[in-house]
Amino acid sequence: MISYYEIYGCAYDCPFQERRQDCPFIEIEQLTFKEKIVWIEDINKEKKESIVEHHLICTRGREQK
Repeated sequence: MISYYEIYGCAYDCPFQERRQDCPFIEIEQLTFKEKIVWIEDINKEKKESIVEHHLICTRGREQK
């Protein structure tokens, strides 16, 4: 099961302090946190799942380095 709570933490900031170019949040990085929340609430379930999956894969890859 996907935890959507992770999306909000990632919207606030990258856990590694620097987003990669393929990060789904790059396109909205300039928005305020409140605007990012509105954006998250407006996207569909599949997009949310895709963002969380991307985050999990990215985190695993960075932790192994």
